[in-house]
Amino acid sequence: MLELGAGFSFVARQKRLQIDNNDFYIDLLFYNRRLRRLVAIELKLGEFKAADKGQMELYLRWLAKHEQEPGEAPPLGIILCTGKNREQIELLELDQSGIHVAEYLTGLPSRQLLEQSCMRRWPCVEGAPGESVRSGSARSDRNRSQVTKGWLMRIGYARISTQDQDNAAQIAALHAAGCGRIFEEKASAGRWDRPELARLLDQLRQDDVLVVWKLDRLSRSLKDVLTLMETVEKAGAGFLSLTEAVDTTSPAGRMMMQIVGSFAEFERAMLRERTRSGLLSARGEGRIGGRRPKLTPTQQKEIVHLVDSAQKTAADSARLFNVHPSTVARLLARSRLTK
Repeated sequence: MLELGAGFSFVARQKRLQIDNNDFYIDLLFYNRRLRRLVAIELKLGEFKAADKGQMELYLRWLAKHEQEPGEAPPLGIILCTGKNREQIELLELDQSGIHVAEYLTGLPSRQLLEQSCMRRWPCVEGAPGESVRSGSARSDRNRSQVTKGWLMRIGYARISTQDQDNAAQIAALHAAGCGRIFEEKASAGRWDRPELARLLDQLRQDDVLVVWKLDRLSRSLKDVLTLMETVEKAGAGFLSLTEAVDTTSPAGRMMMQIVGSFAEFERAMLRERTRSGLLSARGEGRIGGRRPKLTPTQQKEIVHLVDSAQKTAADSARLFNVHPSTVARLLARSRLTK
C-alpha cells in the first residue's frame, strides 16, 4: 500500500457481495484519493494460488459494476499471502487485470531492520516544539541513531458536525503535517459515542502522535479534552494541534492546551446560551419548533366532528385524510381533554 502512495481511506471490513444468491466477502476495502479508485485487499493464510486470481477478478468486476462512481478509475486488487511464485504471476499476467500480489511477514523482523524501515518511512525527526528537522541536516544526523526514541507515527483526526460541512481543509492540513493515517468523523463535539475517535484511541501506541487541525475538533469541553489527553498520555503517545500550535510533548505545550481548551469550552457555553435564548424568544412569540403538523386546524375540527357524530370511525378518518391512525388518536384525546 505504501508503494501506491498515501491517501488511503478505510471503507469496509468483510465487505459483503451478493452474487447469484451466494455471499462473498472482501477482507478489506479502501479508497485512494490520489488514484481515485477502490482498492480491495484479500488476506491469504498460505502461498499464492492461481485460483486466487479468479476470485479477485470476480470481486473487482462486482465493485466496478455496483460501487464505482463516474470519473473513478477501475478498482484495484491486492492479494496478501505468505509467499508468491513469480513464474505463476508472470504467466497469469496479473498486472493487466489490475491485481497485485504481495507477501507479508510471518515473523517479527529484527530491531535494526525496523529502525532502517522507519528512517525510510519518516525522514523527519522532531526537535524542539515548532522546529522541523529534515533529513540531511546536522541535527537530523545527530538524532538519526535515536529514531526509536522520537515520534514515529502521526495519526490525524478530522471531525465535522453536520453532513453539509466539508472536512477537506482539515484533511489537507493533516496530510501536510505528515499524518500516516487519518480518521474522519461526522458527529457533534458534545457526543462521547464517536466510533472513529474510539478506534483511533484504541490504535494509539507508544511514541505515536495524535494530530488535529484545531483543538475544538477533538472536543469543546475542557473536561473532555483533559480526559482524552489522559488517555493519550497513558498510551505513551503525544498530541499536536496545528492551528493553536499545542504540543503536549513539552510542559509549555501542555499548559497552552489547557488554556485553549478553556476558551473552547467557553465558546460552546455561549453558543448553548444563545440557542436557548433564541428558543425562548420564539416560544414567546408563539412559534414552536419541530415538524409542521400534517393536519390544518380546519381538518382537525372536521375529523373531531366526524368521529363524535359517528359519521366516521377514527380509522376511516385516518384513511380519508391520509394520516396515521395514531395521529387521529392523539387529536381525539386532546379534544376530549379540552371539553
